Amino acid sequence: MTGRADELIEKVALAHEVLGIDRFFGQADWGGMPRTLVEESIARLATEIAPRHPKRNETEQKSATR
Repeated sequence: MTGRADELIEKVALAHEVLGIDRFFGQADWGGMPRTLVEESIARLATEIAPRHPKRNETEQKSATR
């Protein structure tokens, strides 16, 4: 997937809603990308996208109340 953080969050949420996908497997490098860009992509996923995904937050809240 490509796009801004908010676009990616919407794409992942839509895939979950429409297809029932509950796991995501991604490849951070593409066609010989420089290592720094790969590392930036992984960091962006971890800091900007995954924490803001609504289903992840819902699951974490359920786990915290157990």
